Amino acid sequence: MPIKLSNDLLWRVIYLNHIGKSPEQIALLLFVGKTTVTKTLTNYRKWRHVRNPFISQQGQRKLLNYSEMEVSCLNIVFTIL
Repeated sequence: MPIKLSNDLLWRVIYLNHIGKSPEQIALLLFVGKTTVTKTLTNYRKWRHVRNPFISQQGQRKLLNYSEMEVSCLNIVFTIL
């Protein structure tokens, strides 16, 4: 799993681009990849934020929370009795 970069670093990318630095120069100054700089700038132009707000957390969604599981387990126990 890739390392998640801080919001502060990503906002620095936006600031350096705003003052006129090229993506190659920003990548060299901040020790990040040019692809990271390009993706950050693309997200900023598209969403006005450094991260895409529509990317959800990875993994399988939980179907039931704890309280719903407790109620369903109690229903099973009472139907057995």
